[in-house]
Amino acid sequence: MKSKKPQTRSERIRAKRQSGIKPSAPRRRRKQSGSGRGIPPVMVREVRTAHPARRPKKKSKLVKRRFDIALPTPGVEVRLPSLPTVRPGWRLLSSLLVLLLSAVLYYIFNSPMYRVHEVQMDGLARLSSDTISRSLLVYNRSVFMIEPEVLEDRIINIFPGVVSASVRVGFPAIVEVEIEEREPVIAWEQNEDVHWVDAQGMAFPPRGEAENLVRVLASTSPPAPFVLEEVESTTEGDETLRAFMSPEMAASIIALSGIAPDGVPLVFDERHGFGWRDPGGWDVYFGAQTSDAAMATKLAIYEAAVQRLSEEGIRPTLISLEYLHAPYYRMEQ
Repeated sequence: MKSKKPQTRSERIRAKRQSGIKPSAPRRRRKQSGSGRGIPPVMVREVRTAHPARRPKKKSKLVKRRFDIALPTPGVEVRLPSLPTVRPGWRLLSSLLVLLLSAVLYYIFNSPMYRVHEVQMDGLARLSSDTISRSLLVYNRSVFMIEPEVLEDRIINIFPGVVSASVRVGFPAIVEVEIEEREPVIAWEQNEDVHWVDAQGMAFPPRGEAENLVRVLASTSPPAPFVLEEVESTTEGDETLRAFMSPEMAASIIALSGIAPDGVPLVFDERHGFGWRDPGGWDVYFGAQTSDAAMATKLAIYEAAVQRLSEEGIRPTLISLEYLHAPYYRMEQ
């Protein structure tokens, strides 16, 4: 007996169709048991690029406002042209603000209202207000460009006869200058040049008029004075100001002028110091610096020497009391 040849799947399906039996539906696979139960489904997220594509912005349409005006005739009205509603942004506002501030600054710096046309002076005694105001170089300048500290230094550097200067700037165009001048006490004449000297020994050129000055005719300059500690340094250079003479020497000149003959100027010699030309025809010297007590003693010795020489008929050309304990006189050679 021959063995049957196994049927293929297609042959089995064909045989079932001929017999009228429907093929059974494939069974569904059972769910996996164990650790695989209860696992939530995996959600796959959308992968986004680093630079997502930008959606084009829709241009906002300007909202237009319509105006209708009714006329006296019933049912009749006039329609005006539509006007767009403008909504300014922050860039437009900031630009307008910049333009406004620029216009204000231009007006302030160029307006004649804020330009200086007059300088008010206070405290002047001998200096001319016109001379000082012109040296400041502030005329027709904007008041906002003026620096008071610079003007104060300029006044002191240009005019040595000024002790201090104070400049105040006000609006709309006010410049006020308050000046304190040095008070001269000595007129020092040397080589046809005249210098005024105050009680502190500071020298400055004569300006204006001054009364009751002690006149000194000098052949040389006075001894170099000490540095005045109270005098500040100059602004142009860092050099300390020096007095023309020491305050002690200035005090000695004033004291000596009180005992000199009326109308006779004092003289100064580098070797013998201060003195005067006596109406009798000789020169008398008392030294460079003397105290009040020493000056009184020297004056008494001088009067006694003049009386003694007059009694003896001696006519000297010079009488020196530079040294209190060694006075001497000199005859014509």
